[in-house]
Amino acid sequence: MAKNIFLEFFVIRKIGNLMETQKISFTGYDARPLKGILARDSGFGKPFCNLLQETAEILNKEGVDVFLQTSNGIIKNDFSKIESKPTGFWSWAQDRIMFLQDNTIFASPVSVIDRGYEKIAEFFKTTLSTSKKNIDGGNYFFIKEKHGKDSVILGKDEFQLSKYPEVKKFFNNKTITSITQPDFHIDLAIRPLNNKNILVNDPQMLIKELKAASERAKILATKEADTKISNVADKIDNLIKQIEASNTHLDSIKNYKLLRQELKHNKFNVIKVPACIGTPDTNLSFLESLAKQNGAPNSLTQSINYKMNYINAIVHERPDKSLVYIAGKSRLDNEIGITPQIAEKIDFSFEKMFKSSLKNYIAPEDIHFVGKDFVSDLIEKYDGGFHCLFAEIPQNNRH
Repeated sequence: MAKNIFLEFFVIRKIGNLMETQKISFTGYDARPLKGILARDSGFGKPFCNLLQETAEILNKEGVDVFLQTSNGIIKNDFSKIESKPTGFWSWAQDRIMFLQDNTIFASPVSVIDRGYEKIAEFFKTTLSTSKKNIDGGNYFFIKEKHGKDSVILGKDEFQLSKYPEVKKFFNNKTITSITQPDFHIDLAIRPLNNKNILVNDPQMLIKELKAASERAKILATKEADTKISNVADKIDNLIKQIEASNTHLDSIKNYKLLRQELKHNKFNVIKVPACIGTPDTNLSFLESLAKQNGAPNSLTQSINYKMNYINAIVHERPDKSLVYIAGKSRLDNEIGITPQIAEKIDFSFEKMFKSSLKNYIAPEDIHFVGKDFVSDLIEKYDGGFHCLFAEIPQNNRH
């Protein structure tokens, strides 16, 4: 994630033409059997360790390990005694590390102080490979096709940074499906599952669900003379107004519609989900302004302050092909006053809304929301979510 890094690269290339290559960064796979996931300690503190422990408790039941690289080595599954502290490691493991299926780790340091990749390769008994070619982290997914080979979904804005032959070569001539980017990275907008099923955030579906929940709350509040439920209805209405008043709301609807069409054209089964709530940050930083003046794509210069993003998730496929889905928790239920009791009465919470949209694909009990306030802080302040923290280790990666 860390948009400023990519803004710096873009500005340097466009203005100074000082760099022939950019730093590489990676994203993940569609839903596959996982052997583990790896995070890196960069000083997020106790809330980060709590998140890791919570995640491990879910995944260990599936035979999946959770690893943390610290300055003292790599820790597995028990993070109760870890003191998270600054290490110089790049926080977003998804951006810089990929466990390839030929027993190779592909990595790229973001700076001279971002070290330790050789220690990862040593721990997992794999070969370490690096590259100077850049593909922005979070901006592509590997997709398993029926013939067993991988294709690639890639955000279109990459072609404003690299020429098509370079991109094709980077992916070893795999088939590339380029798609519209509603946001900085496509892993903030889509989440591939298995069998070419793919989740796509749908702003219109979200508004419809919110309006229905507000109406139910108003009817119940009047019937029971319940001021708490009435306040919930008012806050949901205010949230709807904030979303619809956003100067990018109509553009978002248009972009997601185009994105769905592109995916359907390429034989994906699009599953619309009400997964994201965010409003644009209209105050451009110096880097964003400079990049915009020099032709940077909107996805790079337009920040979204998320209050909820359930699509930025880790997904594990079981042997029976059923899925385990883990996303970062949102504060919205608490902020709006939706207690478990009120959620039951009005048949609505943000987590329940998302689970219901996936009922034909993932069992509700297999969808988990973790991290309490920690993940909310990450995505609001740093443009990075739960998926961004981890590098996935596929089961057929031998270690």
